[in-house]
This record gives sequence, structure tokens and C-alpha cells, in this order.
Amino acid sequence: MEQHDIEIRIAKGGKVRLHVRGPKGERCLSYLDLFEQIVGPVEERQYTHEFFEREGRVKVDVESVQRVHEAEP
Repeated sequence: MEQHDIEIRIAKGGKVRLHVRGPKGERCLSYLDLFEQIVGPVEERQYTHEFFEREGRVKVDVESVQRVHEAEP
């Protein structure tokens, strides 16, 4: 099972910073939505490389791949 980490930092001035690690793509936004419900609206968002990665796995149909290769001359 994939692990998700949430780091919350609160500065002396009261500014709160949330960093979500683990989920790929837009799945991290569900954590942000929950955080906004508890703390209030977000002023700024910075997306990590994980946000731009695709989530899930790629499924390959072996029968279809074999048929394509057999049809080639």
C-alpha cells in the first residue's frame, strides 16, 4: 500500500505550510481540501513533481499486442 505523508509547519507569525508527499496526480488535492475545511482557505499553492505524475498502473492486454505483431509483414 502506498504511503502518504503530510507535513504541517506553523511559523511564529502564524503562517501555516502544508506539504503532502506520496500521492500522485491530483489525489493530493483531497488532503488540501480537508485541510482547508479545518484551517481555512489557502493563500498560495506550489505543486511538486508528484502532482504532475500519473497515478495508478499501466495495464497491457497481451493478446492485443500479439495480434498486432502477428499482422505485421
